[in-house]
Amino acid sequence: KKLTPQPKAKLAELDRVYSAKIAEEELSLTPKIAAARVASDLEGAQKLKEILRAQVQKLRRKLDAEKEAVRQEK
Repeated sequence: KKLTPQPKAKLAELDRVYSAKIAEEELSLTPKIAAARVASDLEGAQKLKEILRAQVQKLRRKLDAEKEAVRQEK
């Protein structure tokens, strides 16, 4: 089914919003991961990387769900 301009705009906006949220998470945690590595806290760095990975996955799942809802709108 072809999308009209309005749903396409909604999808583009969702992409922008979630890209920003993912970037925010990365900007927040990446320096902490680097600092943990510098301090030789490899376990702490690994935990932070897992937190980052989980947060990004969660945001991507939410994005996919919201995009699917837009596609299903009539």
